[in-house]
Amino acid sequence: MERYFKILVAKNSPENKCFANDGEILVVATDKDKMKGKLPKEHHFFVGIETRTPSRYGWVKEIKEGITALEIAKKNYYGLNKIEIKEADISKEDIEEFEKILSIVAKEKEGTPMAATYWERGIFKNEKKLVLKVHKIKFFEA
Repeated sequence: MERYFKILVAKNSPENKCFANDGEILVVATDKDKMKGKLPKEHHFFVGIETRTPSRYGWVKEIKEGITALEIAKKNYYGLNKIEIKEADISKEDIEEFEKILSIVAKEKEGTPMAATYWERGIFKNEKKLVLKVHKIKFFEA
């Protein structure tokens, strides 16, 4: 399994709806996670892997030891359940999702801010579906 040397971490900033602790590893929130306050309907959010605290944005951080999708999945499930998780308890689909997000983050420079947004895909109304994308963003100063 591939090792990744970049992850998403939190920068605590309640005014920007980033409530997770500074430096906490972030993952995409599940249906069970709750955001504090409202977001635009097409926006999603991350949560701290240990505290499940929401964060609208995450920042790319380089790590020396690297991490695999399975390792981050185990940490995520431990954060959800507070019990030890075995590899057999994690679905192949979940590992693939973590792999996809880690590969997106791996392409960005350290310090890059990232967000999670739903994008509508498909041309015809009956074919349209929402797809969650993790992508870099830019902050502008007025």
